[in-house]
Amino acid sequence: MNIDDYLSNKNYSIEELIDKAYEDKEREDPRRYIGASGVGHSCNAYLSYCLRGFPESDPIPKVKRIFRDGHRIEDDVVNDLKLAGFEVSEIDEETGKQHRYSMFGNHVMGNGDGVIIIEDEKHILEIKSMNDARWKKCKKVGVKVSDYKYFAQMQLLMGLSGIHKACLVSYNKNSSEYLSEVVTYDEFEYADLLRRINVVLEGKGRKISSDPAYFACKMCFKKSTCWEGVNPSPACYNCQHAKPTDKGDKAWHCTFHDSDAVKLCDEYKLYQPLTSGGSYE
Repeated sequence: MNIDDYLSNKNYSIEELIDKAYEDKEREDPRRYIGASGVGHSCNAYLSYCLRGFPESDPIPKVKRIFRDGHRIEDDVVNDLKLAGFEVSEIDEETGKQHRYSMFGNHVMGNGDGVIIIEDEKHILEIKSMNDARWKKCKKVGVKVSDYKYFAQMQLLMGLSGIHKACLVSYNKNSSEYLSEVVTYDEFEYADLLRRINVVLEGKGRKISSDPAYFACKMCFKKSTCWEGVNPSPACYNCQHAKPTDKGDKAWHCTFHDSDAVKLCDEYKLYQPLTSGGSYE
């Protein structure tokens, strides 16, 4: 259905046509690495599915627009920071792209929103747009308590980059108010994140629950993969026998053949995380 059809028979409202346009948009391929934005997720199975490129549930149109607006707001916040006189580098001069930090053959990566200079010191810049309730909670109790995923994201970026301070700038989408918080590097938090990452890299990620109705499962973008049987196209990296290595960009090793995992074979077996028994086990 397009706008001409709408004008001719009025079977669809304008808002329905917009939503349908979002539903029809070609989906991006899922990421195939553990990202800084997800490393604070409560479930190790989720991280395992990210590492192996399993598909995500398609968000409903309004959620897609929320994500779109978040990217636009990031640009506005950077412009406002520069307007206020801050030195902000949102592009890595060496690559011409976002600041990217990685480890273990790019199986673990994070993109920073920029680097900001505060009192002559570099800080990782992290920008988040929030609704009013979330923004007020962050203001009251701080990001570690209000949004641990954001806190973990900054800790991983600081650990990978060697820049041991981060500045969270939060934008209230309801009131246009700003909130900022400086977060310092915590070596114990970083070590715990690395421990979780290692569990996943070793293929020992475990589901947080055995019940798909569990709150974290219902809200998870890997729900369709984890509980509804939506699987990726067969590939070495989503095989049960494959383990990631640091010998190249996102390289994998086949434990069945004890060789580089570069060609699908008859021994392919779809990866499955361990059953529930604790999110950090």
